Amino acid sequence: MMKKGLYILMALMVLVVCSSATLKKGDKKQKDVAEYAEVYGFGFAASFIDTLAFYTDIQPLDSAKILDKKFLDQRYQYSYQLKDYLESKLDKQNYVCMIFFNKDRKKLQKEFDKLLAKYQKSGVGMRPITVSDFKFRQPE
Repeated sequence: MMKKGLYILMALMVLVVCSSATLKKGDKKQKDVAEYAEVYGFGFAASFIDTLAFYTDIQPLDSAKILDKKFLDQRYQYSYQLKDYLESKLDKQNYVCMIFFNKDRKKLQKEFDKLLAKYQKSGVGMRPITVSDFKFRQPE
């Protein structure tokens, strides 16, 4: 049961990394066009050595920029905010933190529900992090 959860976690992480690293065919490079928009996001953190995963509430990301309508500008900084919170407040080390985002809150809610259902089915313990405990800040 634990192995199955770890395989699911590894597959999800590979999928996220690969999907964010690839560009459409024919694109030479990512355009530097930034679009300020209302963007919603949630964070997810999991570890290869722990059977516990954390997730934040869906929340608006202040002053977020979408690059070329696909990528959240400075998304790694949002992930680091969650990682810093886990390490400093909850004393949780070695967690891989991810940010999921969308301009459409309903679509993001579906993605959120699907992700939580997969992890709950695999037997991984899920712990919420509420907005009162942690809130994403605008990257500097």
